[in-house]
Amino acid sequence: MSENNDDIIRPPDAIRQRPAMYIGDLRHGGICFMIIDMLRTLVTPQSSGNCFITIDLAQEGTIDIVVENASDVDEIAAALQHYDKFTPGINTHFGLAVAIALSAHFRIDLYDGEVIESFCYKEGRSIAGVPMVPLETTGATIVLNFALDTSIFNLSPDFDYLNEQLATFALMHRNCKVLLRDVTSEYFQQRFYHYPGGMDALFKSVADEKQGMYFTLKIDAEIRQRTYQVCLGYANYYNDPVPELYSFANRTATDFGGSLVNGVAKGLQKACREYALVKLGKKIKFPLKPFFRGMILACNVSGGEFTYSGSNRQMLDTPGVEKTMKQHIYTLALNHMLENNKDAIELISRFDSDAWVDDILKNLGSDPDDETLPA
Repeated sequence: MSENNDDIIRPPDAIRQRPAMYIGDLRHGGICFMIIDMLRTLVTPQSSGNCFITIDLAQEGTIDIVVENASDVDEIAAALQHYDKFTPGINTHFGLAVAIALSAHFRIDLYDGEVIESFCYKEGRSIAGVPMVPLETTGATIVLNFALDTSIFNLSPDFDYLNEQLATFALMHRNCKVLLRDVTSEYFQQRFYHYPGGMDALFKSVADEKQGMYFTLKIDAEIRQRTYQVCLGYANYYNDPVPELYSFANRTATDFGGSLVNGVAKGLQKACREYALVKLGKKIKFPLKPFFRGMILACNVSGGEFTYSGSNRQMLDTPGVEKTMKQHIYTLALNHMLENNKDAIELISRFDSDAWVDDILKNLGSDPDDETLPA
């Protein structure tokens, strides 16, 4: 790249020229996205270990973040040497580059038992910084101090917006503890997040509000170099027909479902077909749509590369994930149905418009006209 070519726009300048392209908008939602995306580049699910993140919203829009027991500080230091060449989708630390570019000032100090390096920036440009202050720490630590550029943003970080998003961040990083503190208002406020159960904590928070939960299945395992955590259950079909689905892939919320969610549903479908064949000796199609009614699902997959589709890129489109999940849910669900006839009856009763359901229930020793069964 020629240093004398004025037509070349460096990534930091491109980010500053079109910030909404990188963070969504310039309001609280975009600010929150920028901070969370930066944290994701500093702490990965695989390396979060027992890290402790403290986030302080200070006066005049200043933000202080300390990541204790961090990892990959050498990798971060090496990446920042080429900060002005970061490219979205290629550099794993691009979220950090966006935060640097959109800050009036930004400083990051890296420690690993001893001082490693310090990087200082002003309006996205690298500048000389004051010497680092020695820090007594037992492990690798990342210290950040920055303030949003008021020529770009006319808002300060909002505690309530961050509160919601940090809860999700902590769910994705189940071994990580996060403390958010706000001293900008008249009254000091703080929130602490730690969910060692990951998706299970989210699932329980939803299931506790439901009545008549049944057919609960859980997966928490490494499968083919990917980590899957799936918590599935059903609320009462007639009282709570609307599904509640929470799906994530590589820490990205896939609000429109896709491969992981489809794999769960198709695994259930395959299990019901096999169950009907075993119990009744009949091949029954079982349409897919009814499986979503009353479904409570919290699921996450991480590891490797994923593809996303949809207008907002919020639908996981990775066939290998769907295939893997379909097979594992099929095995788990079929075993559960064969061992728990009551749950099996509850699940297949949603197809009661079909005459063959009566045959299945009779074969199980239940009277389809019994008033204790769903009407």
